[in-house]
Amino acid sequence: MWPLPARDAKLLRHYITHLGKWFDMHDNLGHFQTVVPLNSATCPMLMNASSLSILQLSHTSDDYDALVASHYHQSCLELYIPALSSVGPNNLDPSLLAATVLLRAFRELDGPYTEEEEPYLPSKLFSTLHLNPSISSDLRQACFWTYLRQDINTSFVSRQPIKINLNNLHLDRTFSSVDDATWANRITLHCASILQFAFGAQSPPSQASAAWTRLSNEVETWRKSRPHGFEPIFHSPCDPEKGKYFPETSFARDCHATGTQYYHLCRILLALYNPGFPGIAKGPRGVQEASRKVAEDVRVEVRAICGIAKSNRTVVPAWLLACRAVAVGAVWFEEEKERREMLGLLVETEREVGFPMEKVRRECERLWGMEGEGKGEELVKRE
Repeated sequence: MWPLPARDAKLLRHYITHLGKWFDMHDNLGHFQTVVPLNSATCPMLMNASSLSILQLSHTSDDYDALVASHYHQSCLELYIPALSSVGPNNLDPSLLAATVLLRAFRELDGPYTEEEEPYLPSKLFSTLHLNPSISSDLRQACFWTYLRQDINTSFVSRQPIKINLNNLHLDRTFSSVDDATWANRITLHCASILQFAFGAQSPPSQASAAWTRLSNEVETWRKSRPHGFEPIFHSPCDPEKGKYFPETSFARDCHATGTQYYHLCRILLALYNPGFPGIAKGPRGVQEASRKVAEDVRVEVRAICGIAKSNRTVVPAWLLACRAVAVGAVWFEEEKERREMLGLLVETEREVGFPMEKVRRECERLWGMEGEGKGEELVKRE
């Protein structure tokens, strides 16, 4: 297929230099920036990377048309769907897995995503992978971890369990010494497990309480055992009196920033879905006090996640994780200026990155009683 026409070559270069790193934040070898583009030379359905480029550019520039992106996307689907018919657990082509990740990314970038809308993107592909936990550097592994993060994003939005069946996979849940990217994958896996606990089938109270305690202990063990690289290279706390609502927390590597964000997301979920909600036995006053504690715990974690995004501006996945945190924690924020800061983060993510955040922004405005006040539109004009 190479050399490509000038326009296609430009789009592939945009993917390599800008979009590929979105998928490689916990991958030392950068498979989606290196291996996937090279494989596209002989695997046409991987040219969906170009459709992703057009779509992202159409959201951030007037020089590109989303309809053209849809045409590229459809061409890839015409190759991808027939390829699924020959798939088995022992003959999963890594390029097919990469195409699945790219096609799902296209749908996420195109608007709110649910797997029910795209049945040709089956999570079962990743639930049957025979992953070798001693290998962390092949394309199959890279595709699995990227798809798991996509599944986590969908779970946050839909309030549904993740689709990948983690019980079928031999995944590293230990706290042994490994490289920092693998360590970031571990907290991602913990986040997925907590989502399963939060949104999955209800267990008897005693079992639910024991499961919550186990998950909480695992998250804190991850924090205490994490390599020193996860310490920020700079940190400055919030100072609302000076208009600083988020802490500044800069990291040396992308995986340190996003891995730490996943830790804070775990803390949010554990606070919101604690089956032993403290204070209930003390009556209405105890419930009120416990609710205040949950609210403050959630606010601290959301601020931390947003601060990491704003302090590590080139790490695009950090901005997307911050938007997820805002969506989950919005109901607990009361100060209008702080709410405006979060609306600004949503607006900036959509404008600069190209990910659609209008639905999240509108829901935040509804929760905060700001509908019809034009707060989001004011931020767009002001910035």
